[in-house]
Amino acid sequence: MAEVTDGFKDRDSLSYYNGQECIGINIVKQSGANTVAVAGDLKKELSRIQEVLPIGVKVDVVSDNSTEINSSVNNVKETLLEGCILAVFIVFLFLRGLGSTAISAISLPTSIITTFAILKLMGFTLNIMTLMALSLAVGLLIDDSIVVIENIVRHLRMGKSPLQAAKDGTSEISLAVMATTFSVVAIFVPMGMMSGMMGRFFKEFGLTVAFSVLVSLFVSFTLVPLLASKYLKKEESETKGPVGKFLAWFNHLFELLASFYQGLLNKVLSHRFITLTITTVLFVLSLALIPQMGASFMPAQDKGKISIAAGLDAGLTLEAADKKAKLIEEIINKNPEVRYTYTTIQADSISISVNLSDKQEREEGIDEIGVKMREELKQIPGIDLSVTAATNSMASGKQVSYHVTGDDFNQLLAYAQKAKQVMSQVPGAVDVGLSYKAGKPETRLDIDRDMAADLGVSPASGSDTVNTLFSGVVVGQNGTGESRF
Repeated sequence: MAEVTDGFKDRDSLSYYNGQECIGINIVKQSGANTVAVAGDLKKELSRIQEVLPIGVKVDVVSDNSTEINSSVNNVKETLLEGCILAVFIVFLFLRGLGSTAISAISLPTSIITTFAILKLMGFTLNIMTLMALSLAVGLLIDDSIVVIENIVRHLRMGKSPLQAAKDGTSEISLAVMATTFSVVAIFVPMGMMSGMMGRFFKEFGLTVAFSVLVSLFVSFTLVPLLASKYLKKEESETKGPVGKFLAWFNHLFELLASFYQGLLNKVLSHRFITLTITTVLFVLSLALIPQMGASFMPAQDKGKISIAAGLDAGLTLEAADKKAKLIEEIINKNPEVRYTYTTIQADSISISVNLSDKQEREEGIDEIGVKMREELKQIPGIDLSVTAATNSMASGKQVSYHVTGDDFNQLLAYAQKAKQVMSQVPGAVDVGLSYKAGKPETRLDIDRDMAADLGVSPASGSDTVNTLFSGVVVGQNGTGESRF
């Protein structure tokens, strides 16, 4: 005999978006799935869903990890493009010939794009690390082509035919180019063999640089001499007109700099002891500066996001936690830089995600804003506060944590409380807290095992029955919801 009712589960959490109660939905991608692709598909589906929602119901995206990824990737792409343009421009300044510059310019994107094929074979994606590696390698990629084309032009000016100049110029310089390229490979391949957390970051970075310079070596020994033998004239004409005058003036200044450098080099070589002494002193002083610089795993960035977590006393009701959350939100929203807040509330904890205006639009940095919020929120009694500014992609929770382990819980608790007291006095330490929280009020039920045995009821069945009466239990699910007892 049972009574079945169509009802609702008692609420055990609340969500607010900009102070208005909402339903929060967290979507997590499967392992191995592409974050950007999943987020893009979700946004398309949300647009379709928004069209069929009732009037007054709106779907807002509170947090989107793909936005940061897209922004970072686009920045690296822009840097890569700017690097290519500047590299070609520098080549033109020194070679002065349009033909030789064009051949060098063609070899650069050829090397980059060909590297994509190797990245595909290795299972790499176009992410921040691989694109950053290509950005770094732009200067290295064009080196081989410049050396080869410059030597071919030199042989052309010796009166050789374009074909013969391409053969002799390439073969003459091949060992030097190979030595330079393999030296770079010897540096970056070990980076790709690193293990652990650092290895996950630098594997694709190091191997991408190594692959790209090897492709550049291949291009400089094949495509560059081929184009040179076909399109370069015996006497490659230099650029005329105002541009030609500017290039001539620039090269004249460079020759003056070369003369000055030659004179300086002569003086340095004639005073070797003094030169070595100064160099050694500078090296030692540089080593002494390292401890003063500090260290961090990732560089700090102002992403305009602050995470606030507040642990509450045990035994509070959800309504009481709601009042605490509203008080916290009221203090946060006093800051004019706050764009929106997203709050999730449970009986024992409050979590608030604060999104600020763009850093270009505000005078204060995210750390300064976080410090001000912390000082104001500390005035609220009964909360264990944590204010974390998202300064890098690895930021999650508090920046330093210690784990105290052992067999005697009471002794562990005493040590942990003492450690908390000591750490709270460390200069610069804030939001020092314990993960331990005193147990919630409880009622202990002792089962008469003899009577239970006579009735054929196990203690576990009694425990399950009491749990069902208080909290309910999920007995089945379908597409429209869940069935509970």
